[in-house]
Amino acid sequence: MLANAATSSYAQTNIQLYNQLQETGYAGEDLACVRSAYELALRLFAGRVLSSGRVFLAHVIGAASILASVKASGRVVAAALLHNAYKNGDFGDGEPGVTHERRRYISDAVGTELEAYVHRYYSMSWETKVVRALPEQLPQLSTMDREVVTIFLADNLEKFVDMNLLYGSNSQRVLAFFERTGPAQIAIAQGLGLPELAAEFETQWKAAQTRTLPPELRAASEQKNSSILAPASYRPRLGLRWHHLWRKWRSQD
Repeated sequence: MLANAATSSYAQTNIQLYNQLQETGYAGEDLACVRSAYELALRLFAGRVLSSGRVFLAHVIGAASILASVKASGRVVAAALLHNAYKNGDFGDGEPGVTHERRRYISDAVGTELEAYVHRYYSMSWETKVVRALPEQLPQLSTMDREVVTIFLADNLEKFVDMNLLYGSNSQRVLAFFERTGPAQIAIAQGLGLPELAAEFETQWKAAQTRTLPPELRAASEQKNSSILAPASYRPRLGLRWHHLWRKWRSQD
C-alpha cells in the first residue's frame, strides 16, 4: 500500500515488481508469465511518455504492482503490463487498434489466454455512464470481465501514484473523470471484495483534491495522455511515413 498520499511504495521498475512478486509468494509459471509480459511491454511502449513526463512503462508496472498487492492471479498481474497495448502500443504498422496480425503478435509472445485479457480490456467501454452502472452489474459479469474490471481499477488508481496525474497538462480533464466516476469505482472495488483498493481510492482522491503543485513543475502545454518521445536517430519506415501522409491528405478533403 502507499506509504502516504504523496509517495509510492508500489513498484515502478520491473526489478521492483519481480522482488514484490517473490516476496508475496508468486512463483514458477506466474513469474514466467509476468516476465514475458514485461519484455513485450518494453518493446510496445518504448519511447512512450505520459503528459507529466513519466515513462509509460512505469505506469503499467505500477498497475501490475497494485494488483499483486491484492493477490490477483499471475495472469491478471501480467495482463496489467499490457492492458493498453492496443491503444498505446507501437506495433510498427500505423494506427492504434486491434487487427488480426496484432492479436497474433501478442499471442505469439505471451500466449492466447493473456492476449484475450488484453483484447477484452480494449473492447470493453470505460465511458462514464458504463462505469457508473458497473457496481450493479458485477454479479452478472463473467470471471474474465470481473478481472478485467479489476485491471481498470488498478489503471486508474495508479494515476494517483506520486500524484502523477497532477503533473500532466491534462490534469483537469483526468480529475473531472474521477469526479464523475470516483464513487462508482470505490463501489466496484467493494463489490469485487477489494476493500483495501476502495480505501486507497478514497485516500488518494482526497489527497489529489487538496494538493497544490508549483506551476513550474506542470507540463506547459496541453498534450495527449501520452505520446512518443523518440531518439533523434529514429526514423519511421518509408511505408509507414507514406501511410501517415496519405491519412493527412485524406483528412483535408
